[in-house]
Amino acid sequence: REALHQYLSVACALSESVSIVTNSRRPWVDACIDRFAPNLRPLFSCGRGAPRVVYADEALGAGSSSSSSSSAKASGNDRRTAAKLAAMQREAASFYSRYPEQTWKNILSLGDMKYEHDALHALGQTRTSISRERLRTKAILLPRAPTLSEMTLRLQFS
Repeated sequence: REALHQYLSVACALSESVSIVTNSRRPWVDACIDRFAPNLRPLFSCGRGAPRVVYADEALGAGSSSSSSSSAKASGNDRRTAAKLAAMQREAASFYSRYPEQTWKNILSLGDMKYEHDALHALGQTRTSISRERLRTKAILLPRAPTLSEMTLRLQFS
């Protein structure tokens, strides 16, 4: 728990925006914090600078009608990839639109499923950018069922 708190605190201190995009359903993140890591509650409740939790299915539902209808036909991992992509696109567009011609720069994804990597790759590939933009993406694929000590070490050394 302390390693996760430290990891998120540093991420929030180094970035103007930290978004946690999950394919789970609301209120999964809150329930996990309350049950397994109550020491994180102040970090998520501090307002400006707090990690933002985004439920990917909600972002997919808020997309355009053409992407929603085509995504509705997708199933399984295709749907989860589409949902992650829609949420990532929304978060990145929101963050990187604070002034005219702002370029997208760094997007990091940590996840335990290949579709999360695929969504980040698609985000970079489908981005229409201005010539001076140099978008850097990094997807870190985590083990699906790590032990507590392995998770702690990964948080401390990533």
